[in-house]
Amino acid sequence: MAWLVTVLALSIAAAIGATTSSRLALSLGLAWLLVELGLRTRIGPRIKAIAKEGRALLALGAIVPSLVLGARASTFAENEGLYELAPRLRDRARLARSVAIAPPLVVAGQRQSFFVRAEGAGTVRVAFEGPELEAQALGHGVFRVDLEPTAEL
Repeated sequence: MAWLVTVLALSIAAAIGATTSSRLALSLGLAWLLVELGLRTRIGPRIKAIAKEGRALLALGAIVPSLVLGARASTFAENEGLYELAPRLRDRARLARSVAIAPPLVVAGQRQSFFVRAEGAGTVRVAFEGPELEAQALGHGVFRVDLEPTAEL
């Protein structure tokens, strides 16, 4: 049954133009609901037969929706903030290794978030050749300060 729900979810996601994780989850929930409702009707035995014996056909049926969703992968990654994930993870690892601010460089014309580790500090203020910016406490001695590209450096 999982194959059938998966292929149906992929088809629904491709049809509705899913470019966020919430739409993918909605597609999966709707597919599961449709299969469950179908099993409770007179076509239930046919659905079970397709799910049991038609795995190759289901796999072929998954190709087109998978290609459609694959073509939208960059939009999905942008909507979910996945392009920024690797740099943020590197910054977090760097921050955990030393008492520092991460990332170590300021990039002009681009919004950036900086993380500061300051164990035992109640507040942290950071200055980048301009007015001081108040950092937001994240817990466990870690603070975040957002630098907007319009901010004067």
